[in-house]
Amino acid sequence: AFETLMLWPNNGNLSFFAYSPYASQGDSYTSLSSTSSTAGYPQLTYTVPDDVITQRDLLVSVPLLNQTKTSRNADGKLPLTFRHALSCIVFKAKMTDACDFPVKVTSITLGNFKNKATLSYDVGNTPGTFSWTPTEDASDKSYMLTINNGLLKDVNLKTITTTYQPISTDNASLMLLPQGIDDSDEIKVTPTITVPLNRIINTLIAGQRYSINILVSTLADLTLTCTVESWQQQAVNVPEFK
Repeated sequence: AFETLMLWPNNGNLSFFAYSPYASQGDSYTSLSSTSSTAGYPQLTYTVPDDVITQRDLLVSVPLLNQTKTSRNADGKLPLTFRHALSCIVFKAKMTDACDFPVKVTSITLGNFKNKATLSYDVGNTPGTFSWTPTEDASDKSYMLTINNGLLKDVNLKTITTTYQPISTDNASLMLLPQGIDDSDEIKVTPTITVPLNRIINTLIAGQRYSINILVSTLADLTLTCTVESWQQQAVNVPEFK
């Protein structure tokens, strides 16, 4: 909530930038790389939490540039459109044919991914576009999801053959920085397969949701594919200026 009364200036324009969640609300992973005294568009530095459960969606707004009091809509608001700044990875699985014995994916490990980067708006290009640049202190991180650590569902796949069933738990979506996938990056699915991750994902793109689909045959052979969905932009109204 905004507690400070905000007034439109008598002369000049205002430009608006926003991100969510706001860093002072207990989020130690997000920080502004620029200050009010820094010229140009603001920059944002983000660190992906090591704990998958604490990874969260990060939204940044499409800038509203050179606004005046007359720019408000009929409700006295300035609508901000937010874009998803991260990439999301989830996991699904199914069988090729039904079988009589239990079939479970018990463990998935994948990486490595850069865990820290700075977001910069692409000045002069399409409004609202941005890019990520890894910081010098960024680390390569791998993530393990298992039934035992609560990040994979304890799903028996033996009769699931029609549609892919989610096997990552609701709070176990990987929320990662957009980046290229190197030849050395791998995905390992227990019990039987380890493959280069770039066979199924070449690049993680902001605002894309990647579903890694695990197809299990009755011979316990695994085939990995990926489907990609785009998240929708979200609009909110900034509080009214007096």
